[in-house]
Amino acid sequence: MNDIIWLASYPKSGNTWFRVFLTNLLRDADTPVSINELESTPIASARGVFDNNMGFEASDMTADEIDRLRPELYIHLAENATEQLFMKIHDAYTDVADNMPLIPVAATGGVLYFIRNPLDVAVSFAHHIGRDYDSAIYRMADDTFAFCRKSDRLQNQLRQKLLSWSGHVLG
Repeated sequence: MNDIIWLASYPKSGNTWFRVFLTNLLRDADTPVSINELESTPIASARGVFDNNMGFEASDMTADEIDRLRPELYIHLAENATEQLFMKIHDAYTDVADNMPLIPVAATGGVLYFIRNPLDVAVSFAHHIGRDYDSAIYRMADDTFAFCRKSDRLQNQLRQKLLSWSGHVLG
């Protein structure tokens, strides 16, 4: 079993930059990898990762039902990995049901947690979500903040409970 090395961060904290660096390091190729070709470091919340490994579509389930299955998914991925698996994750460290953590110890080989000054995160985050700085700061202070939590359309990622910036870092 190749336990997962989690590349964890609050959004806009340098995770993707590190994934580009890591992918280039692991590939050891003559030409650099494109930011759009980071297959060796998948995103834990990617709907396709869930759908392709669980045998059914996440679109047929509620976000809470999906969350309860995500630890099983990560154990499955770790058990079936043929090489070290690095996985990007923005979800805060939370429990999904029956005090089971979203990120299971049984699938975890380690965690690299990327932390960035929240003042810098706020500026980058505002641009990312297309809002003003005050809106970004408001979201970063919201203990219930989550990405992809609306059910009015099919998103390419699963819900990610971020919590507040401080809550994320403390988790």
